This record gives sequence, C-alpha cells and structure tokens, in this order.
Amino acid sequence: MKIVFWQNIISPHQSFLIRELANKNDVTLVVEKEMSEDRVKQGWERPNLGNAKIVLLLDENILSKIIKETKGSIHIFSGFTGFPILKKAFKTIINSQNVGIISESAIQLGWKKYFRYFLYRYYFYKYGNKIDFILAMGKLGVNWYKLVGFNKNKIFEFQYFTELPKDKIGVIQKRMTISFLFIGQLILRKGIDNLLYSLNQIKDYNWELNIIGDGILKENLINYINKKGLTDKIHFHNNMNNESAMSFLSKKADYLILPSRFDGWGAVINESLSRGVKVIVSNKCGGSSLIRNSKYGFVYNEKNLKELVLILKSVINGNKTSSLEDRIALSKDFEINFSFSRVDDCETILKGFK
Repeated sequence: MKIVFWQNIISPHQSFLIRELANKNDVTLVVEKEMSEDRVKQGWERPNLGNAKIVLLLDENILSKIIKETKGSIHIFSGFTGFPILKKAFKTIINSQNVGIISESAIQLGWKKYFRYFLYRYYFYKYGNKIDFILAMGKLGVNWYKLVGFNKNKIFEFQYFTELPKDKIGVIQKRMTISFLFIGQLILRKGIDNLLYSLNQIKDYNWELNIIGDGILKENLINYINKKGLTDKIHFHNNMNNESAMSFLSKKADYLILPSRFDGWGAVINESLSRGVKVIVSNKCGGSSLIRNSKYGFVYNEKNLKELVLILKSVINGNKTSSLEDRIALSKDFEINFSFSRVDDCETILKGFK
C-alpha cells in the first residue's frame, strides 16, 4: 500500500504512526519544512520517521514531481491546510486520487466558533463528496465533523500519537502528599484558572500542585495564589524542554490535570499515560477519549467545576500513590491498546481505499 502524508512540518504527534506504517507499507511524508522554530527553541528534535521517505516541498516544481510520482497512492492531509503550496497540492490531488484528512475539532470557544462553523460548512460543500475519509481526533473531532455536515460513514474516531518513552519507568519518589501536575500554556483556553479555583475549595486537604509552563495569565494566577494563601501548595516551574518535563512527570506526579475549556487533543495525555501516570481531564479535550475507565483517570464536565472538586476530593481521600508495578501495568496497557493497535486500525481503514 502506498501512502502519502502532507504536513507543514514533521509532526511529533504523527511520527509514531508514520514510522510504524512505513514498516509494512510504502510511505512518503511531504513537508514544507522539517521543524518549526518554536519547537526547536523548546528543545524538540527531528522525529524518527524510520523507513518513510521525506520530501521537502521547497517549490512548485517539486510539488508537480511528487504528485506525478505518487499517483495511485492514498493521500492524507493534516486538516484543511491554509499553507499555499499544500493548499494547491490538496486542490490538485482531490480531483483525481484518494484523499483523506487527519484533523481535530476546530476550537469551539468565543465568537470565532461561529466563523469556524461556517468555514467548515464551506469545506463540506466544496469537498464533502470528494474526501474519502476523515481520521477525527477523539469524540470531539467526530462530533464536529458530523455537525458541519460530513457523512458519518466517512468519519473514523482516531487519535494523535506521541513517542513511547525510551527509558523504563524508574523509581518513584515517595511522598505523603498527593501531587498534581499541570503542563501547558498559562492562557484562558487551558483552564488553569478553573483548576486553581477548584483546588482552593479544598485548600485544607493534603495536596500540592506543580505548574510547568508560562503565559499571559501567570501574574494573575500568582496574585490569586497569594490572596488565597496557597503559596505552600502551588509551585511554578516555568517552561521546560520536553525531556525535563516528562522526567518531572514520571518522578513527581500522581496525576496529570488538563482542565482545558477546549483542546482539540492534548498530547500530554498520551505522554502521561505512556509513563503510567493517571490523568484528570475535562470533556472538552479531544484526548479525554483515551480515559476509558478509572484505571486511566477521570473525565469531568468542563462546565461543572463541582464535579472536578469531587474528583479531586476522592483522589486525595484515597491517598494512594500508584506503585511502580501499577504504573508499569498502565503504561503497558496504554502501549498495547492506544499505540500499536491504533496503527493497525489506521492500516485497516486505509486498505478500504486501495
């Protein structure tokens, strides 16, 4: 089977999928550039694509050549791209070849959600009959593409991937306090303010929160923490590169918390579960689809902070830090059910369009 992925950069959230597919298939990845400057500054390295062929789409001559060379392939675009040369590739290929997209839901917050709705309705009217399949990120993605009109039979619930940890799960630091961890931007959409409000409701319970990240809300958050007398319980660590953040997560967190008002996916959920660390996440994160039972963590209604408070109370009252054996078991379960098996699922879907 010949598969061509079209992306603006080599995505660390699809590299595992592409590499595994390339073990048994002829896979090409076409990108405008290898990595974004922001990711390089954050310490990201170029992902390993294994046997996949990588083509840098530097100009339209290369575009024309790659379209000819990959005729008869299954073409997969990362969403409805706005990048000019990728947009031209999409418009050219969709008229004569099998085309699908990998995409999360559009952000459904604020007044712009109405604009996005009509934009995706336009995509539906223009391309709905030509697109063969949509690999939608989680239930949020599936519901979004149904909402804007796409045929439900063309929509498959899917996920983003992260690389599995290179190191084995090591010794966990012993602690008497339940330790929560937030990793992400300190912005309104990520819901960190809601998390602090909820934790303040149980300020007398035995917990701590570590925050890895930075953003425009930081000063307001610090003022809130000082005002509520939470300075001994909540600790800021600024931005870390991915390796350092994951090391911190593995050694010092009992639960990762993702309280987003909206998140198309939330790849840190994958990274946490692959290291055996449970997750508390809002239902407005696409990655909440990975939390299938309490073995993995808890999902709460983003509009109902009382529900989040109850979950936090339950976790703290349980006062049980996962053992090394528990974490290894969770990590292995995640690896089997949400990494390699999902690659197999993708391969099965694509075979239907050969």
